[in-house]
Amino acid sequence: MSFIRTTVANLSDAPLVLTCRYCLDEQRESAAFHISTLQKAKQRGCQLCAAIVAAIEHLCSQTGHPVPRKALIWNAEAGTILLDVNTDHHLLLQLCVREENLETLPLGLDWPSIDMHSCYTGSDKALLWARDALEYCRTNHPLCTQLATAPRQSPPLVVRIEHAPLGEDNLQIRLVDYTPDQGEYACLSHCWGTAGPLKTTAATKKAFEACIPWSALPKSFQETIRFTFNAGISDIWIDSLCIVQDDSNDKVRQIPLMGEIYEGAVLTLAVTRSRDPSEGCFSTIKPRYSGYVVTLPSGSTLPPLVVREAFAHDYSQHGYKAPDRDKVPLLFRGWVFQERLLSRRVLHVTAEELGWECLTSRRCECRCDPHPVPGFKEDVSQALTLGDPDALYPRWRALLEQYTTMDLTYHDDRLPAIEGLARKFQQRLGEGYVHDVWDRHLHESLSWMVLRPPHRTEKPAAPS
Repeated sequence: MSFIRTTVANLSDAPLVLTCRYCLDEQRESAAFHISTLQKAKQRGCQLCAAIVAAIEHLCSQTGHPVPRKALIWNAEAGTILLDVNTDHHLLLQLCVREENLETLPLGLDWPSIDMHSCYTGSDKALLWARDALEYCRTNHPLCTQLATAPRQSPPLVVRIEHAPLGEDNLQIRLVDYTPDQGEYACLSHCWGTAGPLKTTAATKKAFEACIPWSALPKSFQETIRFTFNAGISDIWIDSLCIVQDDSNDKVRQIPLMGEIYEGAVLTLAVTRSRDPSEGCFSTIKPRYSGYVVTLPSGSTLPPLVVREAFAHDYSQHGYKAPDRDKVPLLFRGWVFQERLLSRRVLHVTAEELGWECLTSRRCECRCDPHPVPGFKEDVSQALTLGDPDALYPRWRALLEQYTTMDLTYHDDRLPAIEGLARKFQQRLGEGYVHDVWDRHLHESLSWMVLRPPHRTEKPAAPS
């Protein structure tokens, strides 16, 4: 884990409570420092150092860690401190300010605000953050917006979301034929789980065109449908409902279109934290991540502070490093690999917060993603749309290596699950492609090796 040290800007304009030369020192060669340095600065009257000491002591007492002797880095502007708890564990602390006290934060400190009354990832505040992220992308990201007008296939069916009749709390949903003039639609990216979600079949299709019973929907579907509707989007494409699951002709027609369906969506909601639709989309945030109120030393003029443990942003970097499978199980699914890379915008729902990825940038609710390099999705997406075609084939090979580590329930899905991404590369490369064999890269396509014991199928469906 690496962090870039920054210093507080405009402290000369801040109230004279931040008087420590340590806070102002931009010339130190090493970012690491001993906690005793802060304690001495506290004794000399630095209120910021006193607040940091109080925050460290409080978080360590709540999480069961001893107060460390050393901190490896601190980003005063963003309020993050990497604590060296022991040789095997580092604790990333984040200082926040209560939402109602944000205006009283001294100049130069860009600490995030936190709503101590909302510790739920599907809260009204989270919805507002997601809507703001979508609107900012629409307004400021030409690449994400231009691709909305690119010619592509539309989904044949979508789930239409409408207000229920008066007197009913739940929404009314049904399957409808979709045409582009009906407006924007969202997509859902989710794990099917062992039991599988609610499915449309030949026997239920007609009934679902009239109404899909709300009580029949798994928890994840209910929550994402309501969130989508509250975000101002009335149509959503859900694979298990919008593809007739026992109709082989419908599967043959729609599965090759899935890449274009996700690319055409205004937003893809990714239930990144859940292994099964019954687990739900949203969750209550653990106290160590939602924050603890810090008791400041007597006489402090700083606003009330909140301290929390910052968390890993596995969803934004997956593809470059191995994330925690338990935290982001969705990202280990083979079908999701192309869903994520081809979607123009992805809203990840994790156990701690909402995260955003689009073709241009990424962001998170906590504003504490410590990686200065481009995220995995934006890096690949920009290479596909803006990059040099001659440099694309090596990138394809690298992506294919990552894809082969993904999980697929059915072995025969290994080619269809990446077909949409392959077609996108084919458009940019301008050469023929059949089952990962490219016309101008025949030798490279046939040169590979196995790094782990293979799972062999008894019914070969393509060249080995």
